[in-house]
Amino acid sequence: MPIAVPQRNQSDRCLTDVGRECSDRVDFGVSVEHDYYKKLTCSITLFSADDDPLATKDNISDWLRLMPFANKEIVPLNPLELDCDSIGHINMFRTSRGKVWPLILGALKKEGEVKSDSDSRGEEDG
Repeated sequence: MPIAVPQRNQSDRCLTDVGRECSDRVDFGVSVEHDYYKKLTCSITLFSADDDPLATKDNISDWLRLMPFANKEIVPLNPLELDCDSIGHINMFRTSRGKVWPLILGALKKEGEVKSDSDSRGEEDG
């Protein structure tokens, strides 16, 4: 399962903004009246396992094509380079695939989307 990490700049419309707008107007699963993907202008970092049988390179490229105004980066995850037998579509969420998470958390922290443990507890440095 690829993970898309939205990266936000001040002027960007991001996944959460568009999602809120979508949920106000569209009954998901019944009808989709508007193409909100075209409104995305944020940067997206997508992590994808090389051995994922569902999220293939072609499928990912096709999905990202729907977001022409978003800056996109695909980070391939090679199971052998991460000391894993496989990652597949959902195994990156298993505790045995712990070497994958620093990459994902690094992308989140890079854009300020995730605070460190000490920040989230309100502790000060020093």
